[in-house]
Amino acid sequence: MRIWFCAAFAALAVPCFADTLVLTTGEKLIGKILAEEPASVVFESESLGKVSVPRDRIQRFEKGEVTAVPAEGAQQPAGPGAQPGETVAQTAPPIAPEKKKEDLFRMYWDQGLRYQFYQPITVPVPFTQGERTVGEEIRISGQMGLKVSLDAAAYHSPDGEQDVANGTALRQFALYVNGQFGKSAEPTLFKLQFGSVSSSFYMSEGWVRWQGVDYAHNVQVGYETVPQLLDNIDPFQSFFLMEASSMSLAFSPGNRLGVEAFRTFEDQRLFVSVGAYSIGSDPGLNGGSVTQTLLYPVVRVAGLPVYSDGGANKVTLLHLGLSVGYQFAKGSEFQFRARPESFVAPFLVDTGQFEADRASLYGLEAMYMHGPLTIRAEAAATFLTGNSQEHTFWGGYISASYFLTGEQRGYDKRSAALVGTLQPSRDFSLKDWTAGAWELAARLSYVDLNSETVSGGRMGIAMVGLNWYWNRYLRWQLNAGYANVIDGPTPGNLYILQGRLQMTF
Repeated sequence: MRIWFCAAFAALAVPCFADTLVLTTGEKLIGKILAEEPASVVFESESLGKVSVPRDRIQRFEKGEVTAVPAEGAQQPAGPGAQPGETVAQTAPPIAPEKKKEDLFRMYWDQGLRYQFYQPITVPVPFTQGERTVGEEIRISGQMGLKVSLDAAAYHSPDGEQDVANGTALRQFALYVNGQFGKSAEPTLFKLQFGSVSSSFYMSEGWVRWQGVDYAHNVQVGYETVPQLLDNIDPFQSFFLMEASSMSLAFSPGNRLGVEAFRTFEDQRLFVSVGAYSIGSDPGLNGGSVTQTLLYPVVRVAGLPVYSDGGANKVTLLHLGLSVGYQFAKGSEFQFRARPESFVAPFLVDTGQFEADRASLYGLEAMYMHGPLTIRAEAAATFLTGNSQEHTFWGGYISASYFLTGEQRGYDKRSAALVGTLQPSRDFSLKDWTAGAWELAARLSYVDLNSETVSGGRMGIAMVGLNWYWNRYLRWQLNAGYANVIDGPTPGNLYILQGRLQMTF
């Protein structure tokens, strides 16, 4: 009779009286119960075959429940205890296994010390107490490390005008962490860096950058680099010579608290930045404008009228740029000064403090790169007004570098600046008889801090250098130079010989 009963419904529905096991995870198994044992139930499923399910994994089981889906328009068969013609309530769909998430932290080495905050995604394995990892979700990732530069210098004044003592110094000691978070193609970026200069510990950078913003594309807020003068914009590790030019040391605005919006156009051939800055000045340059300006708007435009990418170490480009900054600082004290492009030496040109109500800084920048050769030049002038007096100070430099081993400096079109890390074609190794990367560099610079009643002095410097990169983490530098100072507090001539061990991890 049972067989005939099922056959009677064959035209109306797909017949299948089956047993159902409802597991504690919410899963449902459809099949047939073969045996019930004290600790388990032997069950035969079409998908899993014959299995033994522990009773503590079973929430309940239902025997002989109809699981077929009736044909369209057919009357549903009555379940146990239901009267003919009554509709049996539909069983809720199986509940998917809940994914388990747990915040974890990992660190690993990949051309630097990198970190990740992530969540492994796991699901329970049926009929066991185990779990299976099906993926992971990265929450925050980035890099952390250390920057150290150790300097030694010796000086000689042929006429005895300069009294500069030989010495050594910890030029740079900085701990940094940078990274990104967010799931979009353009995640949010951040950076935090603390450093020590002349035994003073300070925060040199601390900002957050939102990418993919409408119109602006990039918006950055925090304690950041003011985009004026290439020596100020470029990373410290990318310097051709040990120090910035005397002009940059005198006029650089350093790092300040502010907000900046910037983006590129024309396939990243044109860069535009607009920002507003306030107090602060990075003592890493040991110079520049130390005025605590309440408002300092800056505009920078840079372009690549010539750009050709022929592959690794075969890029040719011409970079031209202009920056304008204006300081609103009524009744503030201004001061400009510069060392002879040597950190161990004292300031040889110095205006001292004088009052002014406002100041503007104009910068012109140019750079040509062709394979291992890089030539760059800059000029800058600052105009100050206040106390019925006007002052003008200016300077400039031209420099060049050439890699004897064929490497080329990296250039970032997204920021119109050099890349800080250089990877030698072959790392230095005594075992493999490889020499690392060797670079020759030279620069002529001039700065004039004389104007009206202010006599800060004029200084011209010729500097040559040799850089030896063991690998991307370690560089040796040797510089030799000559400084000529006219007027100011310490006129005279000075010969300079200095070296540096620079490590970046």
